Amino acid sequence: MVSASKKTLTVLFADISESTRLYETLGDLKAKEILSGFMEMMSVVIVKNKGIIVKTIGDEIMSTFETADQAAAAAIGMQEEVAFANCRETDPVTLRIGFHYGEVIIDGNDVFGDTVNIAARMVSQAKANQIITNGDTLKAIALVAAGDIRYVDQTRIKGKQKVMKLYELIWGEPDEMTMIGTTSSPEPLEDVLFTSELMLSYKDQTVKMDEKSPGITIGRLPSCDLVVTDRRVSRLHARIEFRRNKFVLIDQSTNGTYISKLDAKPTVIRRDELVLNGEGFLSLGRRFDKPDKGNPIRYACREK
Repeated sequence: MVSASKKTLTVLFADISESTRLYETLGDLKAKEILSGFMEMMSVVIVKNKGIIVKTIGDEIMSTFETADQAAAAAIGMQEEVAFANCRETDPVTLRIGFHYGEVIIDGNDVFGDTVNIAARMVSQAKANQIITNGDTLKAIALVAAGDIRYVDQTRIKGKQKVMKLYELIWGEPDEMTMIGTTSSPEPLEDVLFTSELMLSYKDQTVKMDEKSPGITIGRLPSCDLVVTDRRVSRLHARIEFRRNKFVLIDQSTNGTYISKLDAKPTVIRRDELVLNGEGFLSLGRRFDKPDKGNPIRYACREK
């Protein structure tokens, strides 16, 4: 009998978000076939980045990596592969990924300990299409492929006195490399009047968001809440979240998002965030004064 041993590893959980919906709408056999394809795709990315698959739990994969860099690359790779596959699928899915770097107990083919528990907490904090980790893990990462880092929130881990800061690994377009050391802390969001409803209109699409909404995604992907099919629009171009009574636009694209408020000069954000208030227009990847500016998205923040 081999005794348990300790080792420093990165533990990663990747969870398919829409599995229940697929089983309900497509039936067991078809849903299982689709999900199995995505699970196999994710497994290939894990192994390609020198990861070891520990086990699958339903539609979730638990894996380990020697380094946090490998885990970060695998996380981004899985999100990109699933996003690309969704372009061909009539029933798209999304991933939630979380990972943590630290000491684990290895017992046979399984791993245990605080690091596993914290990694599981990270994936539980992630929303669809998100990759969540923490400040301690970021210190172990030298380079992040195709992404950037955004502070999300802080949380308490059971049995730990210290509050843990949560960060999102932003992914969007491939072929980009960003050094974490050059990433600055986000500026505090400006104070605005309380708004409780946001309306977005684009061509024949209308999306409403309020304080109960989980968030809105905008981009080329068919799975986005607002789909904009333009060559300068990223697959997952931007998100809008409701935080502290504010609607926050988060750009995670290559070409940026241009904002024109009705009472202010146009501005642009790229890999940054901005509080939306009042009324105005959003243009994805194109300046408003360009001849080929296309159809901007109209937004309106209102109190109910």
